[in-house]
Amino acid sequence: MRRVIALHLSLFFFASCIFFSCENKYSYSIKEARQFMAAYTTALRSGDEQNIKSFWSKQSVERQGFDFMHLWIGSAISISEWQGFLDSTDYVYTISDVQNIEEYVLINGAWKKPGQRNEDETDAVHPMQFYLIQEDERWVLMNPIDIIPHKWKRYETDCFIFIYPPNISINNHLAEMEQLDAECKSMCAALDLTLEKKIEYFKALTPRQCGQLLLQPPANGYAASSFHDKFQWYNVAVSTTFYNPHEVMHLLSALAGLPYVNAAFCEGIAVAYGGTTFQTAEFAHIYSRNALGTYDFISIPKLFTMNDKEFLPKSYITYQEAGSFVRFLIDTYGIDCYTKFLLTPNILKNLNKTALNIFGSSIKELEKNWMKALNSIPSLEVKFSIPSHAELIFSMKDSEFDDTGGGDYRYPNRASFVKGCCDLTHFEVYKDSLHMYFRVRLRETMKPLVSHVVGEKFGPGIVIALNKGEQPERHLFNFTNEVQFETAMGYDVKINAGFGINISNHFGKMYVSTKNLYEQIVDHQERTYTFSVPLSHLGEPTEEWRWFVGVGMSSDRVLHFSGLIPVPAIISGGKSTHGNPAFMDILLPESMDQKKILGTYNADKNQFAVVPMIGK
Repeated sequence: MRRVIALHLSLFFFASCIFFSCENKYSYSIKEARQFMAAYTTALRSGDEQNIKSFWSKQSVERQGFDFMHLWIGSAISISEWQGFLDSTDYVYTISDVQNIEEYVLINGAWKKPGQRNEDETDAVHPMQFYLIQEDERWVLMNPIDIIPHKWKRYETDCFIFIYPPNISINNHLAEMEQLDAECKSMCAALDLTLEKKIEYFKALTPRQCGQLLLQPPANGYAASSFHDKFQWYNVAVSTTFYNPHEVMHLLSALAGLPYVNAAFCEGIAVAYGGTTFQTAEFAHIYSRNALGTYDFISIPKLFTMNDKEFLPKSYITYQEAGSFVRFLIDTYGIDCYTKFLLTPNILKNLNKTALNIFGSSIKELEKNWMKALNSIPSLEVKFSIPSHAELIFSMKDSEFDDTGGGDYRYPNRASFVKGCCDLTHFEVYKDSLHMYFRVRLRETMKPLVSHVVGEKFGPGIVIALNKGEQPERHLFNFTNEVQFETAMGYDVKINAGFGINISNHFGKMYVSTKNLYEQIVDHQERTYTFSVPLSHLGEPTEEWRWFVGVGMSSDRVLHFSGLIPVPAIISGGKSTHGNPAFMDILLPESMDQKKILGTYNADKNQFAVVPMIGK
C-alpha cells in the first residue's frame, strides 16, 4: 500500500553510471559526514537554490521533481520552503553512523530539535538517510533509486519500462507485465488519458528494498507523486511485484489532474481500479461486505472526512471501504460525475450538500444504497467437518517441536501464547463432488488473543499454496510471506485460513474472503483446523498436484492482507523489520532441514528463503 509522499527522482539512471566503482574504495569518516551535512544545512537555511543544487549530482538536478526534496522519511518539502522550515523549527541533522558501501556512502541520522533525546516523539525526531557518490572528484548527494538499481535490467511494454534485479528470470513474469499493461490501458481509457510517456516501474525484491529505493519504510508498493498545491507526476512506481495496478492508478490520477482532497479519496480511486498489491479491485466490495456490522466498520460520512493521520493507520479497513464506495459511485453515476464531485471546492466542509448537488442523494442515502449492493454479493460456502464419503487425496505428517522457523523464533513469555500453537504436525486433503476439505493438525491450539485497545484478534494462521503440476503453460505466482518457491514452481491457488478463509489467484491477488470463522474452523479438543473450499475455486485434483503448507501468527485483519504477521512484530517482540520469513513451521519430509531452508533468508541481501512444494 501507498503512503502519500513527494519525491525528487533521478529517472534515467541507466544513461549515466560512469561514476560508480566496482569495488569499495571509499573511507568516508563520520567527521567528513558531519562537515558535509553542516555545510548542506547552511545552504538549506540560506534559501539559495543554486547553492542547494550544488550539493547534488548533476543527474539528480536535471530530473523532474527535484524541487521536492526529502524532509524526512515519509514526507518532503520544496527547495523554497526549507529556509522557513529550518528557521521556524531549529531542526539540526544528527548523524548516528556512516557506512562505506561498495558504490556509495550512506549517512544514517535524523533531523532533531536541539536537545531532543526522546526517539519516540516522532514530531521532533525524523530519521533520514543520505546517499553520497563521487562525481567530478567531489562528494554529492543522490537518491537511492538512482544508485541501487544502476546495474538492473529493463523490459519495455507499451506503457512501462520495467526495471528489475538481474537475478530475476523475466520469462517467469511476462504474464504479470502483460496484465499490468492491459490494465493501465483500461484505466487510461476510464480517465480519458493518453499516456505520452512510459512509466518507470521498479521491481524490488523485498518490502525492505521497496522502501529503501524511495527512502521509505518497508512496504509492498509506492508511487511517486506530489500533492503539494497540485499533482506533480514523476512517472515512477516501485513494487515487490510486477503487477501492482494500485500504484499505477495513483500515477494516472495525478496525470489526470485529480485534486488531492484527502487520503480517503486518493486511496479510494486507486483501490477502486487497482485493488492493492495482493488484492483485486473486486475484493474491496467483499471485504467491506464482511465488515458490515462489525467493530471495524467505519461509516461513510466519517470515512471520507477523516484526516490522513486517522485514515492511514487503519488501512486494513479504510482502503477497502474507500475503494468499494468510490467504485460504487463511479459505476452508478459515471466517472465524469465523480470527477465533478471531486473537483467541487471545499468538498470536505460541504460533503453532504455536494453529494446532493452532484448525485441527487445525501451521503447517508448513498451509503444505504452502497450497503444494499454489498449485501447482494454471494458468500463463499465453507464447511467445517469432513463427511465420511469424502475421498482422501493427500496426507502427510510433519515433525513435532520444529516450530522455530529458521531456528531463532520464540513464543512470547505469556500464557495466552500457547507454545506449540504454530507447530504443524499433520496435513490432510479430502474431496467429494463439490468441495475439497482440509484438515491441519497442530501440536496445540489457542484461544484468540484480543487487543482491547484496537479490537484486533491474534492467533495462528495457515497458508496453503497449490501447484497443479504439469499442465498447459500458464503463469504461477512465486512467493508469499518472505519465501519463494523452487525454480519452475509457484502456485495456481493460495488459501489463507484461520480467522476466516480467503483465496488468491495465480497473480497473487486475493479475490474472495469470508467473515471471521475462527471458532468454527478450530477444534481445540482435536487440535485441528478443518474447513472446505468449493471445487469450483480449485479444480479436480490429479496425482501431479503439489502443496506448500506453512503456519505463523495472524490476526482477523492481517489474514486478509499479508496473511501472516512478520515474526518479530508478534513473536519476538518489537516492530517488524522483515528480518525473517513469517513462517514458524512449514510442511517438510523428515529428510529436509527446515532450519537450513528458512535460514537462507537474508533481509540485508534482499534474499528470500527458497522452499519446496510437496507432492505424493
